[in-house]
Amino acid sequence: MIHHPRPRLAVDVRNNARNDSALARYRAAGMTPVRWYSHLRHPLGAAVVDVPTPDGLVFEGYSADNDAEFIVIRHEAFLVR
Repeated sequence: MIHHPRPRLAVDVRNNARNDSALARYRAAGMTPVRWYSHLRHPLGAAVVDVPTPDGLVFEGYSADNDAEFIVIRHEAFLVR
């Protein structure tokens, strides 16, 4: 078995992006943020405001016909830059 002398370590930290003190501590420890997640919620039963769809934007559900497009868009959305 071959072992790399310096394996990469990934640490999953659950933190509010606005917690400057925690972010400073992570950076001081040599950690670098690579991805942020957002959890959006809307109360059940509340009225949803009818907002006009911008020109050129199309809402489309998943189907076998657009599977390849959905994969490309998903990968672009989560691309680490």
